[in-house]
Amino acid sequence: MKTNPIILLCGAAGSGKDTAASFIKELVPNTVTVAQADALKELGRDLFTFTQDQLWGPSESRNAPDGRYDTEEKWNLVYDALPVTGIKWLQSVGLEGNWTNLLAWLNQLSRDTFKSGKPLTPRYMLQTLGTEFGRSVSPDVWSNIALRKARELLRTGGADLVIITDGRFKNEILNARA
Repeated sequence: MKTNPIILLCGAAGSGKDTAASFIKELVPNTVTVAQADALKELGRDLFTFTQDQLWGPSESRNAPDGRYDTEEKWNLVYDALPVTGIKWLQSVGLEGNWTNLLAWLNQLSRDTFKSGKPLTPRYMLQTLGTEFGRSVSPDVWSNIALRKARELLRTGGADLVIITDGRFKNEILNARA
């Protein structure tokens, strides 16, 4: 029986998925981790200039309000950067043609945070990008991107085992089984 050299770890935030993956990586040579959220974090880094710690660091860093986004000037910089950064990102994740959806997501994010007086956190930006934008485009969008990356790593010899560290929804689990 052929086994799938892709493992999808599922669990609540802070439940130890990354820790479990690190233990497996120590035991199994040439294991690589991939996260469905990596694509989202790339946009957070490039558009909002969130730091490595704010995006990939501990939960307290991802949950901390970013005071830079308390000003209209800073939001204007985000909107000014969106046409280039957003289109480049949409192309990199294979979502060309979804510019209007991305702009609608940013408008809603601005209304939900800055315009309503609530702080912007990297986690909230990632959550809304993942659900309000991405899952509205396709419920499978993030799992498809992660699985495509995992299969490419396996195909090219970049990994013998790939662990996807952030399963959240039933469809993502079912997609990983295919």
